[in-house]
Amino acid sequence: MLHKNPLFVDKNSTIPTRPVNSDATKETDVVRLLAHADDDPNSFQALMASWNAICEINHKHGDHTFAEVEGAAISALSSFNDGVSDSTVGRQVGQMLEKFAHPAFLVRENSQIVAQNSAAATQFDLNVQDTLEKLPYDLVADEPIADVVRASLDPRRNQHDAVLKQVFSTKNDGTATLSITPSRLIKGGTGEALVFVIDVRWDTEAAGLIKREFDLTGAERELLVSFLKGNSTQDIAKERGRSHATVRTQFHSLMTKMGASNQTELLRNALSVSQFVENISEIAKVLRHPYRKRVDIVRPGGRSVEVTMSGNLTGEPVIFLQCCVGYTFPPDAEMAFFNSDLCFLSICRPGYGETDPALSDQDYMKTFAADIQALLDQLGHKTCVILSTNTAPAVMYELATMIPTRISNLVQVSGCAPLHYLGKYETSAPWAQGVVRAANRHPAFKDFMLRAGLKAWRTIGQRSFLKSQLKKGSAEFESALLPDNVREFQKALDVATQQGLASVVRDMKSAFSDYRKRVAACEIPSLIIHGVQDSVFPIEALREFRDDFPKKTTLIEIPDAGFPLLFTHAPLVSEKILELPKKTSK
Repeated sequence: MLHKNPLFVDKNSTIPTRPVNSDATKETDVVRLLAHADDDPNSFQALMASWNAICEINHKHGDHTFAEVEGAAISALSSFNDGVSDSTVGRQVGQMLEKFAHPAFLVRENSQIVAQNSAAATQFDLNVQDTLEKLPYDLVADEPIADVVRASLDPRRNQHDAVLKQVFSTKNDGTATLSITPSRLIKGGTGEALVFVIDVRWDTEAAGLIKREFDLTGAERELLVSFLKGNSTQDIAKERGRSHATVRTQFHSLMTKMGASNQTELLRNALSVSQFVENISEIAKVLRHPYRKRVDIVRPGGRSVEVTMSGNLTGEPVIFLQCCVGYTFPPDAEMAFFNSDLCFLSICRPGYGETDPALSDQDYMKTFAADIQALLDQLGHKTCVILSTNTAPAVMYELATMIPTRISNLVQVSGCAPLHYLGKYETSAPWAQGVVRAANRHPAFKDFMLRAGLKAWRTIGQRSFLKSQLKKGSAEFESALLPDNVREFQKALDVATQQGLASVVRDMKSAFSDYRKRVAACEIPSLIIHGVQDSVFPIEALREFRDDFPKKTTLIEIPDAGFPLLFTHAPLVSEKILELPKKTSK
């Protein structure tokens, strides 16, 4: 069903809903909101609302150039910062931080984040280039975290020891400990530190195991717990009513039993046991995904390409083109692929996930096409099916004209259509509608909507973004927000934006363009599987697309499916892939 109201606003949203008096008034609102949309996700939501509203007024009352909006967008783009470093060193440090179960950051002397592990990104939703001042904790006497980091990096005050500080949650009565270890002492005004956030769960989950592991006395166990909460030996002595000399003796015994020569080693040894306890959850995750395997392939120039395999790892290959809502799959979908003898190969494009960008003298798409061919060669396959979803079909058709001999069939599931068709039908997803409207006539504003929208998307997280875009109460809304589905949607967003927004924006610009010439140049047949209830890309747009390319495309409509069709109807998708005409694949 088409949505007559082009501006769907969730009832729980904070987006302003005041009556629109004129396009001039709303255009002023858009210009004002442009100044803040880069930094504030709520401002971006209001920006979407205002933009869609003035487009609706213009549609009803006449043509308007929106020159002021276009100029403001160009100005905003000139100072746009996507908040993620593209530094290879930053990515390498990020990989090393993944070895730690606790939230871990590499920060500069002013507490600005250079890299972080996924535990930190998931728990605190901070971005690279944010500062630790955004952590939901306060120090005693409101001491700035940046001051503590800077002091820990002062070579006159600290050489290599960890500095522990107890912090208090701003959301509840909980406490945690910041462990700050110098990585590069301040020299010439700059330095770096590793910061770990150890929450109070350590006390209950690992203290008993550590006591048994290292044969600690009860007093030593309590001393260790107090130390990990950020208390100094002086604090502990005062708290217990003991002399400082007595506590220091107990602390020396504790370090000896745990094989530590200093506080940093004591912290590391304690965390190693604590991580053993916490890693049980990682084992459970692996057990939930028995049909998934992460691999890397090495390419010329030392480039690394990230690939995740799902289903039957020795089955027929299906190259899956990732996007911001699709990379890995929930357990039920992976089992469906396994039962169908299909191996889904989710391959990260250059600049996505852990895949290195294209070399400076190489083309983005040529590099990606070569990566796919190298993967097929390593697995011993001559051809494969290429499957895309959401905004990835534009990349799929571009690939089809570059490596036609390696592709047997094209499949798009819940995917977009060229802008020529999308622009004719309303969608209830405010951001998609705003981008489509801007793409038709306002390229600078389209670029801004993509960049700021992706940054807001990453900041508020997948669950909140989906709530703002899908129609609340619909079957599509309910299925999209199932825990397993949200988990995989969030994984897709994290991987897509891990190195920044440059590659994602490039692909999004292609998705929201009129790529009919690519389709016309493609000689490989395309199977389109689309849900009738899809509220992001209306089924009517896909029907017209099919009608214009009847010899190249086949459309299968799924009456009870919506936007998450690939997750909710994985057995059906697998069945349709198996019915495709076969070519020699090995």
